[in-house]
Amino acid sequence: MGNVRGLLLPVVNRMPVPWRFAKYHGLGNDFLVGADGRARDGRWAARVCERHRGPGADGVMLVSRRRNRFALHIFNADGSPATFSGNGIRCAAAWLFEQGQVASPLELQTPAGLVTVSRSRGCSMALAFRIDSLRKPGDPPVRSVALPVGLGAGFRLAYHVVLGNPHLVLPVDDADRLAPPTLEALDRARGKSRRFPDAINVSLVAPVSAGVFRLRTWERGVGLSPSCASGACATLYAGSVGGFLPASVRFLQDGGELRVTCDGRTIALEGPIELAFNGEV
Repeated sequence: MGNVRGLLLPVVNRMPVPWRFAKYHGLGNDFLVGADGRARDGRWAARVCERHRGPGADGVMLVSRRRNRFALHIFNADGSPATFSGNGIRCAAAWLFEQGQVASPLELQTPAGLVTVSRSRGCSMALAFRIDSLRKPGDPPVRSVALPVGLGAGFRLAYHVVLGNPHLVLPVDDADRLAPPTLEALDRARGKSRRFPDAINVSLVAPVSAGVFRLRTWERGVGLSPSCASGACATLYAGSVGGFLPASVRFLQDGGELRVTCDGRTIALEGPIELAFNGEV
């Protein structure tokens, strides 16, 4: 046999560079947070968010530095791009605080607009933003809307809100007692439709006691969430405009409690953010 040594080529290492992340959650609403380095697309995000074959999460927060400010690139669990996430943004800020790169309070540039996050007592993290900083020219005003087909029974009103991302807020008597057909109708409303071509988050809000309300949110790209901070902000905004919520509210979600206030110009939210684990993929 002839000499083939000269035909051998050097082996090139084609293994992808590992992505180091931290998994944080806000009342069970969990996110993978790490630096935004090489191009990461929606398929990659869906793969790492998959709970059986990946680390598992409700979304991915990619952090980069732009000039003198940190910016976020956000993916939902299904790989679709997201513009705003109250829990995810606070998770990203917690990661930056832990890295020792920034001090509290911190301004973060999100796809929806500029927000401020600060450490609070214990593991609590506070988020605040000006309402007009998250609303773009052409966004519809907060308004009551006709309910999608299948959602008429048991609901008095619905409010369409765009606050960083689109929401449908439905005041109800009991957010926990819904028949399966109603749940299916909510899921259809949450999905893409002619009325909501970019899909929509759907929140049910019900009174519990003075200043305390039950809140459940079906998030686009995720599903029923144990906690949705952007849904809490949008619900209080709708309630302040519609006159069915006070200016300061404790929202009881499946994962726990969020405190939200609205003075007509700014919205502030506070609740716990906790580290689950660090890893790499």
